[in-house]
Amino acid sequence: MHHKNLNMTNKHEKVLFQLVQDEDGYPPDDYESLWALPSGSNYEIDNIPFFVQGISYGDIVEADNVNGELWFRSVVKKSDNSTLRVICFDTSKVMEVRNHLSSLGCSSELSHIEGLFAVDIPENCDYSTIQKYLDQKEQEDILEYEEASIRH
Repeated sequence: MHHKNLNMTNKHEKVLFQLVQDEDGYPPDDYESLWALPSGSNYEIDNIPFFVQGISYGDIVEADNVNGELWFRSVVKKSDNSTLRVICFDTSKVMEVRNHLSSLGCSSELSHIEGLFAVDIPENCDYSTIQKYLDQKEQEDILEYEEASIRH
């Protein structure tokens, strides 16, 4: 994880996002929880979403406290970061792909699902270069990727 605050403190809160499953039962959960830092009365997302659509690292969100749990209500301010999800069919290629994306300025987090990782693309990265690389790997049947939140 690439947190702003490398030492997780009690300032981090979990914000829960309701997920809608498709006919195949994906994503595998009813909700996803994301680490966030309090920002005034709102929260700044501090990790990369695996399943939530339209949310990126650094977004400022509003959340409702429901029985002591914070549930996402709305996006207050979008960051300039984009989010991708990548699934490598050959799990031995995961580190190679993640390392290459890292060399292009991206960071990523591994999922509990084998071969799946989420990618954060900061605003200063060249999205077309990243897309070209992933498209090539997709043509080689190494991976598939999903554009979950594109701001480039």
